[in-house]
Amino acid sequence: MNPLTHSHRSTAFVKPINLRGRAWKPDPITNQFRFVIRMAYACYEQNVPYDLSWNRHDSRMAATITESGNIPMPKPLPKAPKAKPVSDWKPSIFDAAYRLDAYQDANLNRKRPGLVIEHSCGLSLVRPSDSDELGGDDSDVRQNWRVTIPHPG
Repeated sequence: MNPLTHSHRSTAFVKPINLRGRAWKPDPITNQFRFVIRMAYACYEQNVPYDLSWNRHDSRMAATITESGNIPMPKPLPKAPKAKPVSDWKPSIFDAAYRLDAYQDANLNRKRPGLVIEHSCGLSLVRPSDSDELGGDDSDVRQNWRVTIPHPG
């Protein structure tokens, strides 16, 4: 055997979820199991030959990794990106723009004028209005808003 060649073997056991502590808060996976997975990932990234085998012992699973060659140092696994909460859309009636083709009137089968507040996702709030002034038709400007979905094409 070449004295510069190294080999390593690690085994970790994992209990089934229903046997890992309480049902409402299972015990975490062991550090040894995390090490085996991190080592497999490090070997994969560095193109180091390795063998990862899974065996069942009673009700537990055993993960055994065997690698040889220039064995890399395992790093923490990459974390999934954190989900960024989408901020609530709080449209202001003062952001409305008057358009002659604000919405499609199904009864007349043509476009009608109105006030439009657009959102970046494509949806819009539309308020029918024959006047280009906010409140110009003497009605409550906080009422009668509709959500519209843009037509493709």
